[in-house]
Amino acid sequence: MKLFRLATIMALVIIALAACAMPAEPERKALVYGISRYDVSVPATFDPNLTWTDEDAISMSKLLSDSGWMVTEGIADSDLDAENLDASRNKMLTDIESLKGFKGTVLFYYSGHGFSVNGDSMIIPYGTAYNSSQWIKASELYTLFESAELSNVIIILDSCYSGGFVFEGATVDAIPPIFGTYDPVGEVSYTWFADALGDSVQSYVNYEQNSKYVVISAAGAGELSWESSSSAYGSGHGIFTYFLLQSEADRDADFDGDGLVTTGEAFAYCVAKIDATWNTDNATLYDPLSGTYADYLPHLSGTAREYALWATE
Repeated sequence: MKLFRLATIMALVIIALAACAMPAEPERKALVYGISRYDVSVPATFDPNLTWTDEDAISMSKLLSDSGWMVTEGIADSDLDAENLDASRNKMLTDIESLKGFKGTVLFYYSGHGFSVNGDSMIIPYGTAYNSSQWIKASELYTLFESAELSNVIIILDSCYSGGFVFEGATVDAIPPIFGTYDPVGEVSYTWFADALGDSVQSYVNYEQNSKYVVISAAGAGELSWESSSSAYGSGHGIFTYFLLQSEADRDADFDGDGLVTTGEAFAYCVAKIDATWNTDNATLYDPLSGTYADYLPHLSGTAREYALWATE
């Protein structure tokens, strides 16, 4: 009888321990694209080619892979067309479709050209530089994720005009679409919480559901996103991506001290760093083609969702 009771107790202990066990870490998959060669028929230094966007994606792929993400990579940096097709429109669409029904977290990262057509912000895959009908706008990207039945998606874009992919949701975006000391209406809208309260309440009342997507854009809907070789704010990267990468090694990015950098923390860190460095040095730099000054700030979608990106060193 004692042996039976002992066996019963042990069985109950095992069941209890199993019930209290920590759940398995959720699966995380990343789609990472970087395009520096848009036209292989001209030298790499000629338009529409870019300089550091491929390095952005390569470094992001490594950081994500080292942080436990399963990474699918598409880099266009070759003189050969066939070697750049992993960053083409068709490949991006196929990569998203291949995740159909995946229940874990998906991160979509893009560094390359962006543009705005009739108020719609778009990203420009490899092979489409001269064909705007093949560019991918926000509504199409969201539809692709929706069709693939993906419910936990992070979108990070280091491209010009990428703020058009960001929706305010249940919050109010205090940063204007064109931020800057010398740009019209270029100042942050609210300096105190109380100033934003009325607009915030109205946004919350009109907000219908918790979005499935968290979006971080390098720039506003009317802004350029810049890259630099300076060790102060680029080191051969897009400036936004440079500080995003730095957030993993800088404990100051982990605002709550839990050892993880989340989407919200990464955004806040990049805003502070870009404003303190690049914007301070380049506020008077004017780009005549876009009609804007060079200072800019990232944007974050308004949602209650928060995702861990990586652990701090």
